[in-house]
Order: sequence, then C-alpha cells, then structure tokens
Amino acid sequence: MHKLSHRKNKPFVPINCKRWLCAVAATVLLASCGGGSGDSNSGASGNGGIIGTGVRLEGTASNKTMFASTDIEIKSKSGEISTAPIGNRGRFQLAALKGTGPFMLRAATGNNEYLYSIGYPNADNTLTQNIHSYTDAAARNWFATNGLDIEAAFMGETPIDQLPPQATLNSISGSLQSIVSAALEEYDVPADNLDTIDFDADDTGVDLFLDSNPVVISNGAINIQVLDQATQVVTPSSTNLLLNTDLAMDDVQPPTTPASVRALASGPGEIVVVWNPSIDNIGITAYQVFRDGALLATTPYPVYTDAGLTANTQYSYSVVAVDSSGLKSADSVTAMSELQGVPDNTAPPTPLLVMLEPALGSIDVSWSQTEIFDVKAFVVYRTGAADATFKVTSDFITDVNVVGGREYCYQIAAEDASGNESPRTAIQCVTTPGTTPSTPVVTTPVPESTPGELLAPTLDVSGMACNLELPDNGSFRTDSVLSAGCYLASSGMRVFEPANLTVEPGVVVKFAASRELRIDSGASLTAIGNAAAPIVFSAIDPTPGFWTGVKFSNSNSSRNQLDFVQIEYAGDNDSGENLQVVSLSSRPSRVSIKNSTFRNSLGYGIEFQNGSIIGDFAGNLLTGNNAPLSITPDAANALGADSRFSGNSIDRITLIETDVESTTRLAKLDVPYVTGRLDVDNSLTVDPGVEILFENGGHI
Repeated sequence: MHKLSHRKNKPFVPINCKRWLCAVAATVLLASCGGGSGDSNSGASGNGGIIGTGVRLEGTASNKTMFASTDIEIKSKSGEISTAPIGNRGRFQLAALKGTGPFMLRAATGNNEYLYSIGYPNADNTLTQNIHSYTDAAARNWFATNGLDIEAAFMGETPIDQLPPQATLNSISGSLQSIVSAALEEYDVPADNLDTIDFDADDTGVDLFLDSNPVVISNGAINIQVLDQATQVVTPSSTNLLLNTDLAMDDVQPPTTPASVRALASGPGEIVVVWNPSIDNIGITAYQVFRDGALLATTPYPVYTDAGLTANTQYSYSVVAVDSSGLKSADSVTAMSELQGVPDNTAPPTPLLVMLEPALGSIDVSWSQTEIFDVKAFVVYRTGAADATFKVTSDFITDVNVVGGREYCYQIAAEDASGNESPRTAIQCVTTPGTTPSTPVVTTPVPESTPGELLAPTLDVSGMACNLELPDNGSFRTDSVLSAGCYLASSGMRVFEPANLTVEPGVVVKFAASRELRIDSGASLTAIGNAAAPIVFSAIDPTPGFWTGVKFSNSNSSRNQLDFVQIEYAGDNDSGENLQVVSLSSRPSRVSIKNSTFRNSLGYGIEFQNGSIIGDFAGNLLTGNNAPLSITPDAANALGADSRFSGNSIDRITLIETDVESTTRLAKLDVPYVTGRLDVDNSLTVDPGVEILFENGGHI
C-alpha cells in the first residue's frame, strides 16, 4: 500500500509512534507510545477471539468461484449441527461447537454440491480447519475408499458412524499435497499443512495457489491441475485418479515416460523444451530436464526455457517424470536443436477436431494437431459466460473455472517458439449442467473481537465478466434507474443536476483507470442493495488506486443513500479515497451510509470534508485501505461501535478541521483517533475507553 499524501488540514498519519505525544483526558485511555493499547492490531482485535465453553473453531473457506451460502455447516461425530458465517476474507469462527469431535465441515458451492473438510480438536479445545478443494478431496477419498457416502454421513442430526483417524486423514492429505509440492515452492507457499495453515481468501499467497491449482472431482475421479505463473501454461498433475484409490498406501508404480518432447529455438540464445505431461497412478510432482545427459533443471511444468546458449552448437534434451512418491519414469526420447539462424515467421497449422465434454463444474476440451513438433503451446480461447485464455502443451485441457447452467464457447490456436500463432479453430459451444445462482452471494464479515453481526458485503467480483454498456455512456442528466447486471464504465459515470440515479440491487460496475462516479451539486445517488444482492463499484484491474472512486461534489440531498454497497480499489487522485464527500460550509454534501464496505483503497476508505452532513452511519466496514477514515470532530458524532475500522495499513481515524464548534461526542471505536489539535469551542464528550493520539506539539 502507498502512504497517504500530505495535504493541508489532512495530517499524514505515520506508523512510527515516536512522532506522537500521548495525551490523557478525563475519560481517554492512555495511548502508550511503545505499542500496547496504542497498537490497534493487538488485544481484543488480535487472535484471542471469542471465549466459549465448547470447542472453539476457526479457519478459512477458499474457492475459485463464489460460495452458494453465507454460512458453513459443522456436524459433530455425535450428530449435532452448528453453523458459522463466512466472514471477511473467507474467515469463519465459532466460539463453541455443539457436540463432540471429530467434526465434519462443509460449504455449499451450488447445485447441491459442497466442499467438505474434517477437523480434530486440539488438547486445548481449539480447532483450526480450512475448507478448500484439497480438504474436500481428502475427505471424499477416505469415504470412497471405505465404501461410505459422505453426503449421507452429513445428513440429519444423527451420529456419524465412522470418521477417519487423524493419522489416516493426515496421510491422505499429505499424499495429495505431495503431488503439488514443487508447485507450492514455485508459488512461495510455506510447506505447512494446507488443511490448517493460516491465510486469507484474498487472491494472494495460499489463496492464489488454491485458486490457480485446484483439485477437481468429476465422474468419480480426482484431477489436479497446476498453473505456471510465468508462462500461464496449465498442466494436469493428476489425471482421472479414481476417487476410491487408497492414498494412504505406499505407491510402487512409476509414471509414464514423457512423450512428444520437442526442443524449439526461440529468442536469442534460448531453446524452449516442451513435452506432453506424463500420467501416474497417483500424480506427477515434477520433471527433470537433462541437457546432453546432465541434469539441467527440475520443474513442475512441462515446459522449460534453456537460456545463455551458444550459436552453431547442437544441444540434446531428454526428460524424466517424478511422481509424488519420488518414483521416476524412464528417460524420454532425446530431442535435438540448435539456435535459430533466421527468423521464423511461419505459424503452425490450425488444430483440428475440437471436442467438448461438459460435466458438473468442469468441461473437458480436446483437439488434434498434425505438426505437434512445431508447437510450443496451444492457446485455448473461451468466450460466452466469461472470457478466459489458457495455455497447454498437450492436446487437451479440463476447464474447471465454470459454473452450472451457462454456455461456454471455445477456439484453439497453435503457437510456435517464435510466437507465431495459427488461425483459431471454428467456435464450439456447450452448456454446463446444473443451474446458475440468480444473484451474487455475499460473505458476511464477522469481527474477531465480538460476536456482533456485521452485514456489510465482501463480494469478490474480480472474475466476473462485465460486458453491459452504461446508458448514455455513463452520463445521467434526467432521473434514471440502473438495473441489475455487470457494467463496464470505460468513461466513468456522472450524475448531473437535477437528476437522481437509482442503482438497483445486484448492480456491479467496473471502472476503467482514473475514472470516477461523480454526483454533482443538485444531483443525487440512491444505491440501496440487500444482503443477497449488494451493489458493487469496483475496478477493471483489482489494484488499489486503479480508479478515482465515488465523489459527492457539494450534493446536499436526502436521496443520497448507500446501503449494502461495496466500493473498492479506488484512490487515483491527490489523496486517494474510495468515497470522497466534498463540502463547503455554504455548499455541504449530505449522505447516509449503512451496511456498506470500503476496502483496498490507495488512501482513505472515506473522506468527509469540513461541512459534510452524515444522515446515518451504521454497520459499515472500512478495511484493507491505507487508512480507514478522515472526518471532522463535529461529523464524528455519527460514528458508533456498530461499524469496523480495523484491518488497514494505518488503523487510526484522522480528525481534520479540528475546531469543535457544535456539541460533539467521540464514541469508543475499534481503532484510535489521531489529530494535531482539538480546539473545543462548544461541548466535547469523550466516551470511556476512547483513545486519542496527538501529533508532536498538539493539544486540546
């Protein structure tokens, strides 16, 4: 995150506490400059969580596509059912589980499909257990291996007859994770147990690995794909591994020999070595690449670029596959090559015979190629429900990034080592079985420090294709209604006087770089969503500061309402806010904000300028920003403990224009206030436990 720019009347808030004096007023909590209570990430907002009498549960739910429920379900071996909301960044927790362990967990993915997990309490009555495709595969494998039905075991509040011993499930999980051990290293993911590792579902780190390298179970078989981040090549590591294969047993079968090895001269001093992935009874972990008989490199992907080579020299390459048990295949046939003498401008032939086989949650795409030994990679183009592009070195791919009840269309092109791409095949389309949820699903954030319910949305729309055009190119000059759908704001949006723009539940708008949603003086914005269908204002590229944000520009209207709205990835201006309420004492802006989320801004989540009028401010979440909020003391009257301001780079609320000119109350929040001074010209009440940090030389 970039730091906030220093502007007049908007004091820069440094993390280093040495610049601050620590003041005490009658009911103000002493802020220790050495950390302690002055650190908003310590104490109750840390890892202590909720104290209960039973087993305390926590974990993270991660899935490439959205979950179909805002809750996870937990069933004890003794039969009792508990539920826990999926909170901010996929986190879930529960103070006290019902019944006695072990516990089965499941999260709905739609079409009566679920991801499962099995957890075992520790000696201190705590249980950390995540839910994702690897935990699901391990649980399903044990049930299938023992001839049991995992869905039937979870039904009803009756005891579960059988659950695996912890050591057995750990062995199964270890077998699955050993298949992708080399890929885990490529993603810089710690070699911890993916079942219990601490992480956020935020498309980085562990979550990025899980999204990019999923386990797919279809037609009674396990398939694992890995993605090379550098080349974007998708590779099957485990193909059609029968679900009832005993993964707890020792593996004695080596993988097949890599086929169709080709060494292709590419850029200056480079030869690209590619091959068709091997097949193993369990899974392929890595490939050893040999040049002239000597080990050159080990890679989890069926492609390797050999650089720094000498002209007029012939090189020979062979490949050996290594499975998850360390067993090796025979050496492949040797491929010979030397550096390219003249540029290659001829593309390979177009692939042939494209075939599509849909299943619930996946589509198998296959084709044929007449001149495979000139092909570095096949490029798979997908259009229809969601545009996407994949690369593979083989003549097939299983597309696992699909949802039920939608049409997907594909074209295939062949690419050589010089980047020449063949014409694409004719478009082939297929509809996946099942149904598509009619509205986006929201995850409900759950504060770690209290059991209070916060309904502000945290919806991931980064994978949502927005192809609807805004009416009048986003310029609204008369009263208008924006109906549910996903819109692209290439030129931004602006509401002119005297228009009101009503945004209906389920609207998603993705803004182009440096664009904004501006509400002029005399105009108004009414954006009221609901928990099942929030309104989202986001960015084409989900990067903090990509677009400018929402700006109320001297708009004094009671129709300015935000409810169940999510604004994110903004801040491309001189200060950087998701929401800026621009006001003058003679021309204020007025707005009510409830149950809304402001996250991942380059600067503040919200800036209320001097003179802003806040109708309501309740149940809001400001997190993931550089800092949560900039506001005057008078306007801070509207803030209450029912909103959350923590989880930002700088967890402090900045008080600006610091003359207290009306009766003002500062409520205790989950973060401190920070200011240069407070000049009290009226009445200031500071609630017990409030923490105020003063800049060096500051005063009341």
